[in-house]
Amino acid sequence: MAKLYRITRELRRRLKRPLGTLIEVEQPTIDDVNPLIAESTMMASVGDATTENLIRIGVIPAIQIVDGREKREARKLPKEAQKSILKVKNPAGTISSDAITAIEKSFSLPQPVRILVYGEEDLLAIPLVAMCPEGSVVFYGQPKKGLVAVKVDSRKKKRALSILKEIGAKKKTW
Repeated sequence: MAKLYRITRELRRRLKRPLGTLIEVEQPTIDDVNPLIAESTMMASVGDATTENLIRIGVIPAIQIVDGREKREARKLPKEAQKSILKVKNPAGTISSDAITAIEKSFSLPQPVRILVYGEEDLLAIPLVAMCPEGSVVFYGQPKKGLVAVKVDSRKKKRALSILKEIGAKKKTW
């Protein structure tokens, strides 16, 4: 049985501040993301619209975390752009140990990997940033604001690990 790490109201409030650079556009273009990905070692995405927008402009994230929903409404999954698929449960307002394990496993599978989440994927950017190698870029949507691009470096990894520790997810469990 998966362990669920719950996000507190205070932490949710703090997470409204982007972990990376906010690109304030509804539909990004390659010109919007090119400066951010030019020297990246890997790209990953969280969210259906984010993943779909990246694929639309020719950027195929190596790891794609989606749930088939946008603003709580069912939607078609982003067009096919994966070699491997993992399925995981992750209830709203949590980060499940199963989701953490799936993210970890995705690095060893043929990429691109799509992680299909039953529940909510929004918070999974946190363990993704913690696990991505330095030099990677993780994209996720900032509701009603735009696209966030997190250039993964030691400082960003430390912040993500600190958040995971705050909710009780210990590194030795993943």
